[in-house]
Amino acid sequence: MRLLQFIWAALTLLFIASTISLYHRNSLGLTRPVIPFPKSVNLTIIPHIVNCSASRQSDDSRQPKFVVVLKTRIEEVEQRKAIRETWASQLRCPVVFAVGKSLHSANNSKIINESSIYGDILQADFIDSYFNLTLKSLSILQWMDEHSAQVDFFVQGDSDMLMSPKRLEHFMSARRYREKEIYGHLYEWGIVHHSDKWVINPTTYPYMYYPEYCSGRVFFHHSGYISVDDAYLTGIIALASIRLKTFLMNKVNFYHSTNGLFTLI
Repeated sequence: MRLLQFIWAALTLLFIASTISLYHRNSLGLTRPVIPFPKSVNLTIIPHIVNCSASRQSDDSRQPKFVVVLKTRIEEVEQRKAIRETWASQLRCPVVFAVGKSLHSANNSKIINESSIYGDILQADFIDSYFNLTLKSLSILQWMDEHSAQVDFFVQGDSDMLMSPKRLEHFMSARRYREKEIYGHLYEWGIVHHSDKWVINPTTYPYMYYPEYCSGRVFFHHSGYISVDDAYLTGIIALASIRLKTFLMNKVNFYHSTNGLFTLI
């Protein structure tokens, strides 16, 4: 719980809350109400693979033990199925899907059934929406801290990422166990938006630029130091006591495909 307490302290001091800003105005000019950031969220479905035994299949002590957690929308049933049947099936580690709840009872019933079949669903008690992505990240951190302490590394990403299992496992096996590091695609001089989808209220974060931060599409961190979304989690909080590492771009790259998916190869 020490890690969550540290993160909560950072959240309280900085209180940008990324997508949950004090006031949000979308393209229609609507205003988001003030929403206090919670210390924790209620986890309603816990993955069956919490001990991550699948990540210990190798007898090689140098092989890192890690788990992949993907942020998905609750209604993305077919997308999760496709991931399970393709690149996730080739990984020697568990893959967990983090979701929220739906306003439609049918979706909530389906996710319970999906969890009973696959045992890889992590659900928390909030409405699954873009503006609640930070809550989803918080639920991931909470699960990591409470249920997966024996895992050396965590890989967090979006469900529209296509990962190369060989590249991923090679990259993870080459990392030394340094707690205060985050690995990802590094963004520098990110502009703070005060309009459109990524709006941040100036009274919440008055600066023109974000600090260096890792892309939320996929990033890696040691389980001893868990990080909550994109600029907020891997940038602002990271200023406290963590180093960011960019990918070796000649070995690990992001590619944008014509179908809207991003590939890590």
